[in-house]
Parts: sequence; structure tokens; C-alpha cells
Amino acid sequence: MMHVPRKSGVELVYAARMYYILPMRVWPVLLVTVFCMSCAASYRESAVKDLRSSDPKKRDRAVGFLTKYDGAKKLPEIMAVLKDDLPEIKISAAECLAALKDPRAIPALLETAHEKDADVQEAAVSAIAAFGAAGVSTMLALLARS
Repeated sequence: MMHVPRKSGVELVYAARMYYILPMRVWPVLLVTVFCMSCAASYRESAVKDLRSSDPKKRDRAVGFLTKYDGAKKLPEIMAVLKDDLPEIKISAAECLAALKDPRAIPALLETAHEKDADVQEAAVSAIAAFGAAGVSTMLALLARS
């Protein structure tokens, strides 16, 4: 048996094809899957870097991307965006956190609800309301402590 170094998914696919492990009709799907998985990882890291960009459009796109792909793993970074200078970016981050529905975000959203900008306040309260009864009870418990 020939030794094939496993440095990447492409080499693994090549090795599997050489030994006819999978039928030919599976190969296009497998190659696209391996390619997409490797691209998605680099896009996620790029999006996390863009959250700290000086360009507001990049920050907004990064929040939107992380909402759709893997935002739960990047929750602290998304919550940090709630402290952005621009209200539009704060609103996007609040909407993202509402979509993720991770209760760890409620304290940050509650803090954001005290912002001066009315649109940011509304987005933060709407995000907390999106959590449902669990979000409201957590919010009430946090308010009772303070």
C-alpha cells in the first residue's frame, strides 16, 4: 500500500479516489464540500478581523456574515461590537445577537438599552424580547440586582 501524506483535504480526496473507495458520482460533491469548508474557515477569521476594522461597511458586513455563519462561537467579539461608535453598527450587532438567541448576550444588550440613541435602545430591547420568556426573566433578574 502506498503512503499518502495527509496535509490537506485535497490529498485525502486524491488518496481515496486512487483506491476507489467512493463511486465516481460522489467525487464532485466531495470536492466542493472540502473546498467550501476550507474557504468558510478563512472567511470566518477574516470576518472576525473585520469587526475591528476602521471601515464601518466592513464591520457591518462582518456582523452580518457572523450572524449567518458560526456566530455562536464568536459571541464575545459580536458583543464587543455593541460598544461601536456608530449607531448603525450597534443596531446590526443587536439584531445579530437576537438571531443567535444566546442568553450570555442579555447583559450586554441590557447595557446597550441605556444608550442615548433611541434607535439603538429600540434594537437592544427588541433583541432582548426576541429571547422570549427566558430573555425577559433574565433581564428582570439583572435589573433586580442593580
